[in-house]
Amino acid sequence: MPKVKTLGLAIRSRWLGFAELDENGVLLDWGMIFYQSRNSHALKSARARLEELIARTRPLCIAVVRPRLAVHERLTAVRSFLRFLRGIASRESIDITGVSRDELRTTLLRDGRRNKDEIALAVARIFPELAWRLPPERKLWKKEDPRMALFDAVAGALALQRRNADHSGEPSGRPLGDV
Repeated sequence: MPKVKTLGLAIRSRWLGFAELDENGVLLDWGMIFYQSRNSHALKSARARLEELIARTRPLCIAVVRPRLAVHERLTAVRSFLRFLRGIASRESIDITGVSRDELRTTLLRDGRRNKDEIALAVARIFPELAWRLPPERKLWKKEDPRMALFDAVAGALALQRRNADHSGEPSGRPLGDV
């Protein structure tokens, strides 16, 4: 019997992070796909890489980490990727579920921690092989490090697996809404 795989995705305006977990929560693959949002050739290439990733990993479900701000969801490149992802998922019969930042917090940070840096640190503790990719703690005046999308993707896949384990037999959570 094939193992149930979960693919976590964190889509940003110029990059996306991905992580593949098996049914036991073992991290099988992870990485980043970078692209230029205003370059149609680069977007096409990134979509092809995403399609290849899904074909190679053959996940049963995909967890898409929702950004905190709706600004990211309104960006053309992000909307384009989400539409493309829904098309692939429909064609391949893959369940897509949105995972909120609050769900990441409650799943990984049960001791009251609040920010993305602490979520990334919790992920690095669970998966020591990612510790070297951990970005430095973000200062208020700095932009988010692109590597944070990788940790969001891993956290999203973990949160979806734990949600499905807690609610086995029930539908797999909130569907990814129209963006």
